[in-house]
Amino acid sequence: MSKLPFINRIKRVKNLFLEKIDLLFEKFDSYSNDSHSINNLLENDAFLLQFGIDITHSLDKITDSIKNIEAQQISLQNKFDSRYDEMPISFQNATAFITHNEVTRKHGTGALVKRIFANNPDIFSIRSYNHYDGDHQFGLVNTLLSHKGLTRTQSFAAILSKLKDSTIKRVFCIPYNSSELITSIAIKELFNVPLGTWIMDDQNIYDKKIPDELMQELLSKCSIRFATHPELRDAYEKKYGMKFWILPAVVPNELIESEIQICDSNLLNSKNGILIGSIWSRKWLDLLCNIFSETDTSIDWYGHHTYDWLSTTKEEIQNRGLIPKGLLPEKDLSKQLKQYPFLVIPTGTLDERDDRQELSLLSLPGRIIFAMATSNIPIIVLGSEKTSAASFVNRFGIGIVSEYNTDSFKAAIDYVTQPEVQLKLRQNAIKVAQKFSDKNIDQWVWNSLESGHAFDSRFEELFK
Repeated sequence: MSKLPFINRIKRVKNLFLEKIDLLFEKFDSYSNDSHSINNLLENDAFLLQFGIDITHSLDKITDSIKNIEAQQISLQNKFDSRYDEMPISFQNATAFITHNEVTRKHGTGALVKRIFANNPDIFSIRSYNHYDGDHQFGLVNTLLSHKGLTRTQSFAAILSKLKDSTIKRVFCIPYNSSELITSIAIKELFNVPLGTWIMDDQNIYDKKIPDELMQELLSKCSIRFATHPELRDAYEKKYGMKFWILPAVVPNELIESEIQICDSNLLNSKNGILIGSIWSRKWLDLLCNIFSETDTSIDWYGHHTYDWLSTTKEEIQNRGLIPKGLLPEKDLSKQLKQYPFLVIPTGTLDERDDRQELSLLSLPGRIIFAMATSNIPIIVLGSEKTSAASFVNRFGIGIVSEYNTDSFKAAIDYVTQPEVQLKLRQNAIKVAQKFSDKNIDQWVWNSLESGHAFDSRFEELFK
């Protein structure tokens, strides 16, 4: 609903009369010592003066009434929107796409999903939670459905109510929480259609947010199962005894760099780097900033710098050598990466200092692949050699791993800023960059789901 159109017109009429009255009073002031002029003014404008005063009072009352109408209108709009959220939506021959929260470029999973599947015209997007103020940018149709506090029977009923007359041809799930699994299993059973899942983050092996029994049920009902990298694949295959295929965090094809981007000597000598994406632990942040301050290093940070667990201000972070720059669109970020001699990736230590070991062991930040493919920038991974991030960098020869201490970090910077090392690391990145292209990957996924195995061996060969 838009604002009632006559409200502003009434206000404009009122203002015109007020302007006329102001002019009359100005005339009175100018004629204060001229009784003849005042008499002429009263004879000519007395009616208008009184009419203006009367209508101004009337318009004030009308304006107050209009404000009440506007308030009622907003209330009705909110009620309508709330009811609409609960209305079943009919959609024929749809792909049910299940995610934990909003698909938005404000977080890595959302950006990746949009990158691959945004052009699919048949997406019925179902998310479990809103964590980004409902900023959902995906699917011809989308809805919100959480199963918290519901029995299995109630969950099935809720899904039927949401889908109503819709027909589903396949289900694809990116699980992070039990709700996504329940939604996927229910739609699979209700419509008897193929189900695929893509695990990007561990929420079951080291982090126990998803119960084993529920995960077992989901995986057993899948026609195909994907994981983003070998460490995650191997862990789930070992635990559940089922085949997983590699599907990495692919990169926009149009942004992939095919030429070596050599920094000039001034940039190399400055030894100032860049960090992109999120930092998932206060301990990681403290370890990071400690070595920056101890080595007098300055790192520009392009990513979110506000977290529930972080009470430190932007200025305080900046004073510790980490300069928050905010988020950039992917195209702009790829250009910015080319202006730096190295990228810093913080990860865990896998010891008593590490409060997010599940991420350290089994999470591969997609920003590593994005940076490598779009700018061939050398990478310094901070943390344990046993992390998935370190394994990726070592596998493709695109950087080095450093411990969280001054000597190790200084040595890493000195190493990657040597001109001959820069050239070697960037050449290695160029060799594999195109293999992470997102070109036609959506169709590759659907073909794989239909056949029950990876449509070709491109990623299996890449990660041998």
